[in-house]
Amino acid sequence: MTTAESHAITDADVCRDGARDRTYTIWMRDDAGGRYPLVQRSHTPLCGVPAWSLRAAVDAGGGVDFLLQAARPATVVVEVFDLAGRRVIALPAAQVATGETSLGWDGRDDRGRAVPGGKYVARCVTDGRTLSAPFVVLR
Repeated sequence: MTTAESHAITDADVCRDGARDRTYTIWMRDDAGGRYPLVQRSHTPLCGVPAWSLRAAVDAGGGVDFLLQAARPATVVVEVFDLAGRRVIALPAAQVATGETSLGWDGRDDRGRAVPGGKYVARCVTDGRTLSAPFVVLR
């Protein structure tokens, strides 16, 4: 039997040639004591510049602020999907500056109807990256 350990191990955290490399590995361990990599992710932001990230802040009225941390100025497109994978809305493309930018969504679909309460995923495409952030709309 193989079971997943609940912790991640940081393999590297060094800054060289202007990039900070971080690699995280989640390991599997079998009953015989063997250890095998299950998931490995690398993240390479610029040194001294915030990494790209996306998170959602939900208000009680069903509105959402998508908080984008940008490593450099860029054009971004944010889309919202339900858990069945259906696109609820695509927000207009926006120009963002380096640092944190808030992009608001009123909780309505592309037809102007309020979306029901439940779980959703925001997807942001920018600068060759795709970021996602799960969130819950409260109604």
